[in-house]
Amino acid sequence: MESPQQTVFILCHARTGSSLLRYVIDTHERAWSPPEVHVSRLMREMFDVCAAYSSPLLVVGNAESGAARMAREERVCAEVRERIQNLVRTHMPEGKTLWCQKSVMTIQDVALVRQVFPDAKYLCLYRNCLDFVNSAMERCRSGWRSYGFEDYLLREVVAEKHLSRFPDALARFWCDQVEMILKFQGENQDRCHSVQYEHLVLDPFDTCNRLFGFMGLEPFEREPETNFWNVVFGRGLHQRTEKGGDFKADKSKTVDKSRIGTERNLEIAEETWTRVRKLQDKLGYSMSRLSRFYAGGFENVGKGTPSGDGKDKAMRMVASRAIVELAHDHASSSRTTRDSLGTYDGEHDVTVMLARNGELRGAQLRDESVTKVREARDNGCVFVVGDMPGVDTGFITLLDEIHATYTIYYCSDYCRVKADLEKECARNV
Repeated sequence: MESPQQTVFILCHARTGSSLLRYVIDTHERAWSPPEVHVSRLMREMFDVCAAYSSPLLVVGNAESGAARMAREERVCAEVRERIQNLVRTHMPEGKTLWCQKSVMTIQDVALVRQVFPDAKYLCLYRNCLDFVNSAMERCRSGWRSYGFEDYLLREVVAEKHLSRFPDALARFWCDQVEMILKFQGENQDRCHSVQYEHLVLDPFDTCNRLFGFMGLEPFEREPETNFWNVVFGRGLHQRTEKGGDFKADKSKTVDKSRIGTERNLEIAEETWTRVRKLQDKLGYSMSRLSRFYAGGFENVGKGTPSGDGKDKAMRMVASRAIVELAHDHASSSRTTRDSLGTYDGEHDVTVMLARNGELRGAQLRDESVTKVREARDNGCVFVVGDMPGVDTGFITLLDEIHATYTIYYCSDYCRVKADLEKECARNV
């Protein structure tokens, strides 16, 4: 077997959807993402052993020079890298050329990992803090010792002797982990790619194809979303183990979108909440609505044309159906959306694009549009919508009222409605 042509490490913490990301990557015909084992810990043990065995003789008054130490550490790193690659080479399935290692412990040893694998790339996985806390609290009922946050919880048990401060402890754990990942990402921007759990679930094709492009892999061909998840969770496709990973993910048949934007009363201290708010804002999460997301950076070209600008084209690539309001039947981006996607007609668990002509600025939504949006929400659908003030905001207001999960798309790096939506930073905890 040949050594992998590319090595990728997933930087994450527990309950962020890392097992789902592993399955998605492992589905690619050229990528191998094996079951979770803490390779970075093995790397640490091997490095310490090799460094100790190669240390110079102890001679009084003849200490090892800095240059000699650096050269020895480089040789040790090369030895450890070769030993790890031998393991991978032995077990990597035929036809796979990329090794992607997922472990919730890698971030703890990421400096050594970077030293041993200087050419590796990194996927930095994030999840909304409050969804993480809700998920972690559920896991606490059946054990949490293998998730990496036991020290935080044990300190609360010793101090409080009850569960009341567990949410605050988990939120602090989230802050510490995210700060470590963001710090590494900021220092190694050319080797890191951000992935948000919510985008992976709500927009799997674009999210996957962006990360595949980063890893040098061919993109997935677009197909119905249900078919995609059927392949990802296909039996016999991925290696599974009783230790490590998420046993619930091992038994899953599809993704559960209801896990996004969960509303639940949580006792989080003001000091912790200040840290959470700062980090959530840096990651692009809405602080006033857990089920609202933003997607930007699209090309600001094509406005006013039948095909629309970059955000309009991106939303059509994500959505399966549309709910559209037209002021007239002239050629427009909204009419193109209706004609290309088709009008929503009761489908379940699909992504629905919402669009209106600019001439409808300030006008109330039509009753039939409101009815269809509510029906789609009740049928488990999620939504994508633009950021035109006075036009798209009618849909956004409705989506907030019915607690729908949705993403606002915008061009370049400025969302025209975000400031107004987020100025009332309600604490949904």
